Amino acid sequence: MGTDEGIQQVIRFTITGNQPRKSNSRQTLKSGKSIKSKSAQDYVKSFMSQSIVLKLQDRDINVPLRMEATVYYDNKLSDLSDELLCDCMEECGLIRNDNLIREKELIWKLDKDNPRAEVVLMPINDYIMDWIPKYKSKAEKAIWKLKKKLKKK
Repeated sequence: MGTDEGIQQVIRFTITGNQPRKSNSRQTLKSGKSIKSKSAQDYVKSFMSQSIVLKLQDRDINVPLRMEATVYYDNKLSDLSDELLCDCMEECGLIRNDNLIREKELIWKLDKDNPRAEVVLMPINDYIMDWIPKYKSKAEKAIWKLKKKLKKK
């Protein structure tokens, strides 16, 4: 389950599927609200399913991280982006907040037959912890949202 200790070792995983770019993957509704496009929503669903199999969910990592990611796209026109990938890692509970990723190495590659993201996460052991904001855990966020909702009634 979750831990405030973070991770002591390197975490490696591969998420299959073509990763759409978050900023290019927004739809604006008639109401003016902006939502993720169908391709981005499909990627998030796929990530969540794969994160269960890979046992990435609810690890609640809460330490400064270095991320190395090689993103294989299915076409030459794709822009290199890790925004949606980082959001998915936060949403599945692997990391408490994607702002904890303080160092990144991103590599763009082409693989038309097998688009994917190969990710390596490792703790930054000598990071100054005073530079890291205090983030609520997934459970703490849920309680906070429930209290806020009950206050409105």
